[in-house]
Amino acid sequence: MDINDLPPEDRERLLHDIQAYGGDVHATQERQWIRDAYRYTKKVSEEGRETSAEARSVFWIRLLGVLDEVRDHIDGQVNFLGTPEARAGGTSRFLAPLQALLQSIDSVRGAFAEDELLYILYRRDVECHPWQYSYRLRLGKKGLREERAVFGRTWKIDEADVALRKLL
Repeated sequence: MDINDLPPEDRERLLHDIQAYGGDVHATQERQWIRDAYRYTKKVSEEGRETSAEARSVFWIRLLGVLDEVRDHIDGQVNFLGTPEARAGGTSRFLAPLQALLQSIDSVRGAFAEDELLYILYRRDVECHPWQYSYRLRLGKKGLREERAVFGRTWKIDEADVALRKLL
């Protein structure tokens, strides 16, 4: 659900809650993730093959986090800050900086081809999960699950497998 789909009274309640409890924490976490993504990108770039396994793991986790979850959260904030309630609440001053940040993240994300974005997600999954079941055919409630959504594209498992093998 989009914030703009909420009834006005619910948007008001949400705005109050964000201002009272969540804004500072999320902003701090986003800054930490963006800063860490930058730091580990630089580290991996400078150290190359000498980069520790731990640093490479954090690199994939932070890169995907910024390109996906942080980006989507900032996009939601940008959408919300354009509402009359946000303007009335005095938070619209954050709109321009967040739009610039969103544009920067989208620019980085746009530098990768679809198969490279798939690889980034795969590497993050390898670092965060013991098994990568979502890259295999699986039995679901409605039959065979043979697709994986990645950054807006739905990959057939067989296509994803071929693309990943080319990059591995």
